[in-house]
Order: sequence, then C-alpha cells, then structure tokens
Amino acid sequence: MSCDVRISYAAARVNKGITQEEAAKGLKISVFTLINYENGKTVPTWDRHNKMADFYGIPKEMLCSPKK
Repeated sequence: MSCDVRISYAAARVNKGITQEEAAKGLKISVFTLINYENGKTVPTWDRHNKMADFYGIPKEMLCSPKK
C-alpha cells in the first residue's frame, strides 16, 4: 500500500515544535534561506532536502515545498 501524504517544510518545523531560528541553526542555514524554502521562493538542493527530512524526523518522500 502506498501513501501520497506530503508535509511542507513549515509544517514539519511546526510539528517538531521549534522556531525558524532554531531550525535554521540546527540545519546550519540562515533564517532567510529557511523562510524562502518554507514560502516556496527557493527550492533546496536534494542533499539539503534530505538533511531537512532527517532533522525534522520525517521520511524524505513526505517532505515537500509548498505549492505556488
């Protein structure tokens, strides 16, 4: 059985219960970069996407950018 459930970067962060500042620090990126990922203005590299999924504790296949 497959699952097509997706969670946005912002929702993953909120579900973890941390602020943008805490997430950016943990991911070693700027808050500005994180905000752009969460708003869909920029898309992280696949490597960064994988690191974010690991950091948030979410399967890589479920984590996604918001729809524009």
